[in-house]
Amino acid sequence: MECLRPLDDIAAKDDCVLSQEPLEHAHFLSHIGPPLVSNALMACKPKHPFFEYVINRLNSYTGFFSWSDILHATGPFMLTDAFKNYHHVWPLISSEVANKVRLANPEEFHPHPDESMIDHMRKMCRNSQGRLLPSESFAQLQKALCNKLMSHEFGRSIDLSAYTNHHWTHTWAGKFHDPWGVYDMRIRFPVSDLLSLR
Repeated sequence: MECLRPLDDIAAKDDCVLSQEPLEHAHFLSHIGPPLVSNALMACKPKHPFFEYVINRLNSYTGFFSWSDILHATGPFMLTDAFKNYHHVWPLISSEVANKVRLANPEEFHPHPDESMIDHMRKMCRNSQGRLLPSESFAQLQKALCNKLMSHEFGRSIDLSAYTNHHWTHTWAGKFHDPWGVYDMRIRFPVSDLLSLR
């Protein structure tokens, strides 16, 4: 993450704020759709109950088919699920407004999508033309996102109001931990690796 301008006003107005990945990621790369909460920038005041809630639930995100999938075990899919569930139980945890969590607009901290995914998005935009998509709302969102990407020729477009810029370097990724990025491969579960868990 590259800081583009001071975060002081964010710290002053939010007791807890989470960043959100670009809508392009949530739509083209994720099976859960928007919002897609990001681990890249998370900021809460000391003793905020959200992270206690996340930590207490971490074990429930690991299992036979997710042991090697960082995105589900500790990454954005886990954090998105925890964020959504927290707001269902939040009134039971505390009635204090200070204990809410704000999900930032993608443009605040993630002003452009992952460059290693652009070819994939371009193909999806091209292949969807003239085809029936799962629903009218899905088709409308895809058309809007494709138009946005095409408006700057699938290149970077950074809003001047952005606080940070994520460079999507995939430093967390390994050969079996990068379903869409630098290795351009989906998660695989080799039989030999699964048997070694026993």
